[in-house]
Amino acid sequence: MNETPTPGLLNTFRLAVGLKLVASLLALLIGYLVIGEWLFQRWGLPLVDAAVLMLLLAPWPKGGDRGTGRQGEPMPSPTPLHPYTPTRPHKYITTQRHLPLTLALAILFPQLEQVVILRLQPEAEQLQALAEIGWTINEVNVLQAEVIMFMMVPVVLASWQYGRRGTRLSVAWAALLYLLATPFMSPATLALPAYLLAGAVRIGLLGLVGFIVQALVSLQRREHQALEAAHRKLAEQQAAMERLAVSQERNRLARELHDTLAHSLSGAAVQLQAVGTLLKVDPAAAASELAEAQREIRHGLEEARRSIGALRASPLEDLGLAEALRQRVGSLGERAGLRTTCTIGELPAVLPPLVEQTIYRTTEEALLNAEKYAQASELHLSLANGADGLTLIIRDDGAGFDVASAPRPGRFGLAGLQERADLIGAKLTIASRPGEGTVVVLLCGYVGV
Repeated sequence: MNETPTPGLLNTFRLAVGLKLVASLLALLIGYLVIGEWLFQRWGLPLVDAAVLMLLLAPWPKGGDRGTGRQGEPMPSPTPLHPYTPTRPHKYITTQRHLPLTLALAILFPQLEQVVILRLQPEAEQLQALAEIGWTINEVNVLQAEVIMFMMVPVVLASWQYGRRGTRLSVAWAALLYLLATPFMSPATLALPAYLLAGAVRIGLLGLVGFIVQALVSLQRREHQALEAAHRKLAEQQAAMERLAVSQERNRLARELHDTLAHSLSGAAVQLQAVGTLLKVDPAAAASELAEAQREIRHGLEEARRSIGALRASPLEDLGLAEALRQRVGSLGERAGLRTTCTIGELPAVLPPLVEQTIYRTTEEALLNAEKYAQASELHLSLANGADGLTLIIRDDGAGFDVASAPRPGRFGLAGLQERADLIGAKLTIASRPGEGTVVVLLCGYVGV
């Protein structure tokens, strides 16, 4: 039995032993106040037994030298990574080896007390002493039964700590002690049939209580293990989702940089090459190409700054989803000269961060496409929370495109939009035809409260 005691077991054991210690002291005090004598012959042994158990259960520091390790080795010096204080004790001796011994003694002591009392003081003398303090034999039997109840405490704790093995060993130990006490009982106070019957009832009761405790503790431990397993699985899933989200964000940034900065730089490179060719033949055309290259480079620089700004701060953290969407739509209208409307209904008080990110990034991608490629004059955004979940609709009156045969999916970000929707189990629909504008619909199954 080398299991580490479960939290609360030692404190429960100390409380039970403390109650026995206090009860023994009160019995001695009451005897002295009533008949003027300290009844050590009756209550001295229970007092000593309780004191011994309390000493065994005391949290004594483990090891000899407070500045040495487990095997007497010097403790490491404190470092910033290991701020250990060598003079501070942190282990106690009432652990694996001492707890079984203490439980065994706690079962032994009540039986020993009964043998000593009945052996040293015959029944006639007991009755006479009871008459002097005004007690009847029935009252003593009730008190004796209550004292015997202390034997249940170590059996319950053994079943709690060690399960079925603890129940069997503790009950078997109690039964063995009861039988071994038979030869030491005074013939004047021993009626063998009644003694054996009482022992069978006592041991059976101890076994029943131990079995019930063991069953309840086993059930609790299984539930605790299942909860820990579920927690680990949830943590693994969350870590996997975070890694996937990071990967999706990297892919989005790669596509965005490819569609903005890479295109701008490649266009500028071609124009600069043309400048080199035209410079000697047609200086005016070369100057025009140079000006166009400069505009392309400035445009790429602006797009790069916008991407960096999006990485530095998340509008969702500062403004919340609704206000971040309103500002994003308003900023597009001011920058591109579009007529925009933004209608946002009552949203759930708390949304999962991944759902918020998906809605915001989908909006951002749709607005970027409308600004760069659609040549739209109007754009309308609506976000509502209905029976089927959150529904995001973004509609523009731009040039549109053929979704089925989009020649450059990277530029429109269709792959990125679909990947984000799949990440949260949402349904993404893009409806567009050349000359009829584009409608982006994102239906999230999340229904908030």
